Amino acid sequence: MNTSTHAHSPSDLVTSIKPAMDSAVALNQVLKSVINDTQKLQSDYYAATFGDSMLALANAFSSGGAVGLAWQIPSWCQSQAEYMTRSMLDSFGVLAKSQQKILELMGASISQISQQTATAIAEMNATFASRRVSAQIIDFADRRAREQAESESAIHSGNGKKAVRQ
Repeated sequence: MNTSTHAHSPSDLVTSIKPAMDSAVALNQVLKSVINDTQKLQSDYYAATFGDSMLALANAFSSGGAVGLAWQIPSWCQSQAEYMTRSMLDSFGVLAKSQQKILELMGASISQISQQTATAIAEMNATFASRRVSAQIIDFADRRAREQAESESAIHSGNGKKAVRQ
């Protein structure tokens, strides 16, 4: 069994993880921009839809508008369908742009990150394995007996106090 230990400083770990962290931060920025763009598209869509709906209702409640309302419904439905289609196309455009950005971010760095990640994981596993092999198992029965003996000797030595556990 190999009991050699590898001393690794925290800065080594930070250095090996830094490329992955930089990629995660850049990916987070891309996802934030997708959310913001999508929310803006939805807000614009709802504002336009609400404006058209209010215009149709205002015409319906005007004098003589109720009679013409039945004739306005098809044009209103057509404008709603156009808004929905435009919104879907714009949303797919945002998703396509974000997908392209993610591929640009991750494509070149995946091979580099995977090698560094594999090295870091192997080093951490070696460190944990060496600590596990060198760790002492605490025998609580022996520990309690030792503490009891220490406390009794402290009482008999004249201190009058129990020994304080460390």
